[in-house]
Amino acid sequence: METTQLPGWFREIRRFAITKPVFLLSGNVRDLFLTPQDRTPRPLLDFLVQALKAEGYSAFLAYDPVDGFRNLEAAEDLLARFHRYRARAANQVLPEEAFAFIRQVMTETRDRHLVILADYASRLAPDMTHLSPTETRVFTLIEKISHEVTHHMVDGRARCNLLILILQKENDVPSWLVYRNPGIHSVVIPLPYAPFRRRMAELVLPLFPQAQGLDPEQRERLLRAFVARTEQMRLRDIRAIALLAREQGIPVSRLEDAVRQYKTGVRESPWLSVLDRIQARGREILDEHIKGQEAAKRHILQVLKRAALGLSGSHLGLAEDRPKGVFFFAGPTGVGKTAMARAIAELVFGDPTAYIRFDMSEFSEPHTNQRLIGAPPGYVGYEQGGELTNAVRENPFSLLLFDEIEKAHPRIFDVFLQILDAGRLTDSKGETVYFGETLIVFTSNLGVYREDPDTGRRVPLISPEAPYTEVQARILRAIEDFFRFQLARPEIFNRIGRDNILVFDFIRPPVAQAIFDKFLGNFLRYLKQRYGLALQVRPETYQRWLQTCTQPQYLQYGGRGIAQAFEIHVVNALTDTLSQALRASARELEV
Repeated sequence: METTQLPGWFREIRRFAITKPVFLLSGNVRDLFLTPQDRTPRPLLDFLVQALKAEGYSAFLAYDPVDGFRNLEAAEDLLARFHRYRARAANQVLPEEAFAFIRQVMTETRDRHLVILADYASRLAPDMTHLSPTETRVFTLIEKISHEVTHHMVDGRARCNLLILILQKENDVPSWLVYRNPGIHSVVIPLPYAPFRRRMAELVLPLFPQAQGLDPEQRERLLRAFVARTEQMRLRDIRAIALLAREQGIPVSRLEDAVRQYKTGVRESPWLSVLDRIQARGREILDEHIKGQEAAKRHILQVLKRAALGLSGSHLGLAEDRPKGVFFFAGPTGVGKTAMARAIAELVFGDPTAYIRFDMSEFSEPHTNQRLIGAPPGYVGYEQGGELTNAVRENPFSLLLFDEIEKAHPRIFDVFLQILDAGRLTDSKGETVYFGETLIVFTSNLGVYREDPDTGRRVPLISPEAPYTEVQARILRAIEDFFRFQLARPEIFNRIGRDNILVFDFIRPPVAQAIFDKFLGNFLRYLKQRYGLALQVRPETYQRWLQTCTQPQYLQYGGRGIAQAFEIHVVNALTDTLSQALRASARELEV
């Protein structure tokens, strides 16, 4: 068997088989595997039998705690030698009896090289920290096997008889078993690398409809795309994607759609219908929600068009992996950062409330990353999963808003790096969640204030009197310094991208008037719809209200300040007048 075509984890077993009789195999153990000669992928036990036969092993026996022993190849006579085990039904062989038998047969068998595969070995004991006396004896038997079994010669080859325990996790055996034990070697099976995904892709590509008519160049291009789109996926997943395509009638030319559907469960890409809405009403919808911030609006519309066309990351070969779009909204409070996220939600989803918001001030402690991806096994809340991973699994086509990102604990940024870089997260239950259909919005007040070390009060770093170019430069510098020096995570800044950091300007007088007009229009429409009352505002009244509601003490709080002033100086001031008009059943009123 060609060495270069065998996975590295198997070559590790072969390298140590002359000195170590016990191997702990964990990781991707429930996947499918291919030997160099295979045209059909095999489960792990079958793969080990075929691969180890080529190394001179000739007898194979399997054991698991449920079904007991079974002969895989040329080991029937070994079972027959131990009548007390054969006298019972296979599933009645208890673990302590089984490993006593395994110890005996491994030490006594010298006429061949024997392999015993102990499957589901993680179920030998449910809790490694509280082993029962029987469970302790089972692992002690394994320890004795690791010390007692030595290599022997058969047909000129020196090998040890092997006991391979197939585990769910590396730590599913007690630590004392492996500590400084020269007879035990732990091997982790990784997710398949590109060459193995390529071989699997070649085998299953014919399952796709219309695959038979591909010319060599088309076939090669699709194979490369298949391999790229299935990074960090199992061979079992690759086969399932091909079967899904056959079942759903997805032609090979739309291979990316089959991968996306398998990852997210979304049958049809919603982004195709979004493109028409962006082109027809994109600017109108953003203007309805946000006054001003023209540069941010232009950039947002460009990114959304790119996402709708499926071009995000296409030059990197990652179009289906990374989020559809990433925005970092920075600037003073009350200038429309969160409102812009609502506007994007309405533009993309048709609903301004269709976003999932995370207040990052609630994630300031080290352990709070568990809220996003789920608590580890054995901890409170493990069964509930993570808030972020659950939300995206339930609705992969979503906008995720992370408010005031600078307040998150540094450990949280590891989660963001995985999302931005690979477009996926693995939750605490080991399930992978894909972010390839999401939009990500971060908001931040970095560069706007600093905390006075003496008083603890926030001191402004920028003022509305400064021109926008100066405001933009200072905030961008503060954000870059935060990631590069305070967090020491420049790679996160790079993944977000400088162009995606949109600095929102202060609410300046022309924009303040537009915001005031929006509030006044909403108020007048409400009176007309709710009470049938047409309120006429005289020009001098309008000017007085406008000047009052856009004073500097209100503008410093942006749109929220104008809204507060409008309620105080317009709504409250008119309450008595409106009450009298409504009691008199008036239909028109001039103020």
